Amino acid sequence: MLVFIRVSDVEMKSVIKGDSVTLQTDLTGIQTDDELQWSYFTPEETHIAGVTIGAGDKYTRVFNASDGRFRDRLNVISKTGNLIIRDVTTEHSGLYKVEINRSQTKPKMFRVTVSGVFDFQTDGVKTVSGTEGDSVTLHTGLTEVVGRDVILWTTLGNNIARFNRAAESISTLDGPDGIFKNRLHVTFLTGDLTISDLTTKHSGLYEVKITQGSKVSYKRYKVEVHARLPVPVITSDSSLNSSSSESSSKCVLVCSVVNVTQVTLSWYKGNSLLSSISVSDLNRSLSLHLECVDDSYSCVINNPIRNQTKHLNITEVYQPCSGVSGLFVTVGVLLPLAAAVTAGVIY
Repeated sequence: MLVFIRVSDVEMKSVIKGDSVTLQTDLTGIQTDDELQWSYFTPEETHIAGVTIGAGDKYTRVFNASDGRFRDRLNVISKTGNLIIRDVTTEHSGLYKVEINRSQTKPKMFRVTVSGVFDFQTDGVKTVSGTEGDSVTLHTGLTEVVGRDVILWTTLGNNIARFNRAAESISTLDGPDGIFKNRLHVTFLTGDLTISDLTTKHSGLYEVKITQGSKVSYKRYKVEVHARLPVPVITSDSSLNSSSSESSSKCVLVCSVVNVTQVTLSWYKGNSLLSSISVSDLNRSLSLHLECVDDSYSCVINNPIRNQTKHLNITEVYQPCSGVSGLFVTVGVLLPLAAAVTAGVIY
């Protein structure tokens, strides 16, 4: 069956691959005897989710398309019927419809466009990095918002801030799950958006639509928020020392960090890298062992924008070692086993 829809009747949603998009029913609440149905066109219409209320009970149903493209990706908000599609891929691009069996309520249509991971050089997306608790500012590129200019900021397919210069009106929204509540500020002069008190939930693609009369332009930003780095802890490993018959002439150090994400932990002697281990998973603990000689070392944890260094003189942990002709580095991992590890031997 062919479906003909006016473009003006379709709400456009743009989202980057791997992010989430929310399709909103515009309902403040679902009433008794309401029935709500979400559909996706492949091109034929396929039911993918629904909400039914009857006799005081509420039932939320989620389905897969026949090819399984929505498996474990759909969530329906029972209060409003809004549909959230998580971890989107280009397969989720297309036309969506929500129907509500309420009088004088028309079906609502959405066109979702999923783009691959943006590259700054080819897609005009600027990467902005920040640390949890800090702020980042996304710029419109305008020296001044004038006349009837309108600035609209969006992320995850949701409007989060709007500036209408003619009406001298600036409005901000809390966003999905209230993640932007009391965190957004739009500059009256330029329309720049500042996000304060950052958390890792604010990572993602942001877009500003600038309407100046008949001219419409866009700027995109990829925001990367990194967790604050802990200071590494350096201790001695008595268990490894006692297990060795040569323990009297060897010393073993352990550098550890806990609850870290997307970091690298490294041992250095001066400016020389001795060993390192990297992890990209969430909230992992890492540990590096170092069999050492009588000298000074430092352990460094770093992510793409920050680092923390712990310096140590070996005599603070052990008495000076004697009779050791070289340095041997061993690597130990608390979690995860799949982390990438590099180690070196110096003679």
